[in-house]
Amino acid sequence: MNELIQGAAKADAGRIRTDIVTVGHTNDTYVPPIPSEQTERAFFASLMSADMSATQQAIKLMLHISRSQWFADGNKRTALVVANAIMLTKGAGLLAIPENKMHWYLSQLQKFYLTGRQSAIERWLYEEAIFGIANDATE
Repeated sequence: MNELIQGAAKADAGRIRTDIVTVGHTNDTYVPPIPSEQTERAFFASLMSADMSATQQAIKLMLHISRSQWFADGNKRTALVVANAIMLTKGAGLLAIPENKMHWYLSQLQKFYLTGRQSAIERWLYEEAIFGIANDATE
């Protein structure tokens, strides 16, 4: 998915990164650990088999990919597309950050990167960024 998002012409597109990256913020810098493909595959398998709704799985995976910085570039975009693939496949609607709330979302995402605490941003995404369904009760 990341290869499609970045474009196949980029040498590292679609490959789990092997170099250190930094994610700059207003006052702080976040340096995620280099991801292990084996660990990330295990995380994905565990998440997809967990007893939770497709919406919860999608949000958790989106946040995990974004924070873990699996790829050299395009992590937030890849994470959003992957989350939507899960939701659409399971008939759970669409996850989209409203343009007028993007600044708030990005500021909360930065806080999540630094702290690892995701309950507030998960709740906000569930309440403000899921479209196309009345609720998640039918999953």
